[in-house]
Amino acid sequence: MNIYQKLRSSYEKTYRSVNHFILYFDVIYSAKQTITLFERPWITTEINGKFIEVDSPNRPAIYFDAKNKRFAGADGCNKIQDSFDSNNQHLKLGQIASTLMACHGAQDTISRDYNDALAQTNRYEVKGHELKFLDKSG
Repeated sequence: MNIYQKLRSSYEKTYRSVNHFILYFDVIYSAKQTITLFERPWITTEINGKFIEVDSPNRPAIYFDAKNKRFAGADGCNKIQDSFDSNNQHLKLGQIASTLMACHGAQDTISRDYNDALAQTNRYEVKGHELKFLDKSG
């Protein structure tokens, strides 16, 4: 092993150690923060009472950017994005822009159910690490 390889190896080990420390610190710091709708990815676990498999490679997810009033994510098949407006726990999503991939079977069902649920959302609740989108009936 030449000097450059040794230096690189040493650097990578140091970087990994620092990286683990930062991640650990972030986890501790996050646990003390109040969880909000914004600036974090939300992974879907359930749509209208239907459980989404944890290991599903196409689980819907969404991220809300508070500064720009935009959201982006995936519906289980397509990428989605648009604007949103929120006040207290009320939430109004813009007309969702989406890619147009061909979805089949369960993937298509999840995608349609997710988009239907988002279209009906008018408020939300964050409890612990759980986000619920609610329609007018609650």
